[in-house]
Amino acid sequence: LAPVKEEEGMVGLFLNLVELSGGVTEEIAEPGHLILYTLDLLLGGDACGSDHSICTIVCSKILCSRSCLFLNNKIGYIWTIDMDQKLIRLLREELVSGDFVPNHAWQFIVETFIDQYEVNATICQLQSRLIFYKSIYVISKDLLENGGFQWDKGTNQVVGNDISWNAYVEFNPLVLSLKGRSLPFLNDIIELFNYDALLREAILEENAMFLAVGEMLMSSIMDEEEEDTTPIPRPMHTSRHTGHVWVHEILHDHERRCYNTFRMHPSMFLKLRDILVERELIRESRNVTTSEQLAMFLYAMGHGVATGAMCEHFQHSSETISYYVNCVIKAISLLRFTYIVLPSGTDPVHPRIRHDDHFYPYFKDAIGAINGTYIPAHVLKDKQARYRNRKNVISQNVMGVCGFDLIFHYVGVGFEGAAADMTVLRRAIDVDGFKVPQGKYYLVDSGYGNAAQFLAPYHGERYHLLEYQNRGNAAYRNMRDKYNHRHAQLRNCVERCFGVLKNRFQTLREGNCYPFRVQVLIVLACCVVHNFIRREHGEDYYFNLRHLDNIEDDDDPPEDPNLVVTPPDMQVGENFRTQIATQIWKLTYYMVMLKEQSLTQVYIDVQWGDKN
Repeated sequence: LAPVKEEEGMVGLFLNLVELSGGVTEEIAEPGHLILYTLDLLLGGDACGSDHSICTIVCSKILCSRSCLFLNNKIGYIWTIDMDQKLIRLLREELVSGDFVPNHAWQFIVETFIDQYEVNATICQLQSRLIFYKSIYVISKDLLENGGFQWDKGTNQVVGNDISWNAYVEFNPLVLSLKGRSLPFLNDIIELFNYDALLREAILEENAMFLAVGEMLMSSIMDEEEEDTTPIPRPMHTSRHTGHVWVHEILHDHERRCYNTFRMHPSMFLKLRDILVERELIRESRNVTTSEQLAMFLYAMGHGVATGAMCEHFQHSSETISYYVNCVIKAISLLRFTYIVLPSGTDPVHPRIRHDDHFYPYFKDAIGAINGTYIPAHVLKDKQARYRNRKNVISQNVMGVCGFDLIFHYVGVGFEGAAADMTVLRRAIDVDGFKVPQGKYYLVDSGYGNAAQFLAPYHGERYHLLEYQNRGNAAYRNMRDKYNHRHAQLRNCVERCFGVLKNRFQTLREGNCYPFRVQVLIVLACCVVHNFIRREHGEDYYFNLRHLDNIEDDDDPPEDPNLVVTPPDMQVGENFRTQIATQIWKLTYYMVMLKEQSLTQVYIDVQWGDKN
């Protein structure tokens, strides 16, 4: 037995015994058990009382060899360090994906190895290799944390003096497996076994060869009459009515069901999914289809529900749902450069103005309206003061720039709730590159300063639409009063735009508990979906809601206009506004005079700047 106690002798004896017994099979056949048990007894190991039995040492020594010979159906192949690195990284990617299912994951990894390396690998062999790296993880972590050893980045080895090595070898012979061994992927090993304790257990317990051997040895010394009271975990989300089935049913049933569930027409759902797939922004996994991924996002945003509440619908864990919701949020946010774009300035006059005598030609160069809205937010306690708005609500101030067709031209997200609208506009111009096309302007409320590019109402006069209800032209007090009414009628498009957005996505009304950076992306992603539907589908259920026509905003108190416009710009804006108000008021005067003269038909062509 003397030669057998040498390392190579142990390995050689073990391999010979395995070969004679027919190989270590996936089912861990009884001869394989007998070999390990016999070898342990021959070498003086104590499987019953030692944490590091000779049996375990031999198995690990075999597995740690860089050119380890695995026998599968009596056909050998060489195991390389490249295979080690591939195995560790595949497992790490499976865990990080948030969709780890042991049986499916191992089957996928085995198929990858067979395709890439042309070896007849089995699940048991790969799991056995992983068990060795679990010991590498434990040992290397212990060595580096307890002193006497350090990590050499040049050689990718754990290094130490002979005294330190000998001291640890007496305590744990497996330490020798690290001496002089290069581990270029140690970070992947550490990340793999640090990621999630429950998933680590799932990896190591799922049909692992040597764990099964250890279980057999331990069970042989247990009292046969002792009852095992360990609770057996019950699997969840095992319904045959899977998320894929549920989503398919919603999409192919009555379209109203799709509106109620996913907040859009089925055709728009499928088109948005196809765009995300074609641009490779989302991809299908083995267990979650791209339709499910998009459905998770739309259901969470549309109903404002937490991921845990969605588990029954989709039959996935909350971790899986959270992962894919985040993926789709980021994916849709990347479409903002396609669906949220500033106008060029060469577009013709919008039909909303061109075909209405109340607005044309006075507002012919207006291209939309600007306003801010509050979206509930969850932030850290030390940041809440900055995000508390004047209504004492923690929120982010979102600036919307909207056209008369209810399409967002620009969305400024992530601003503190305590920030005033003028401050947000200033930051959008200076930091985010927001620009108004030359010769055009947006309508703004009284919280902004008046300028040639930002046309505001007059202070001190009526402004909100409700104040003008059931009043005819005779009720106008003066020129400024009538100008404010026309201005409010046009600028109401931005309030309708926010109204449609918040009615479609309940999470924007109630808030959510995602990290704040994700909350910011959620607002942006919802605006992208809003524009996508408006551009691709036109009118839908939410755009046709009539009660949104007279939504009133809650204006911020006026702030120093110098934050955005200079005094010269303010003077130009004042002259421009006066010119428009005068033209509107003069037309009213002419209409009254013509009516008094009893003219039955009048054609009026008011030219811009006409003084007659």
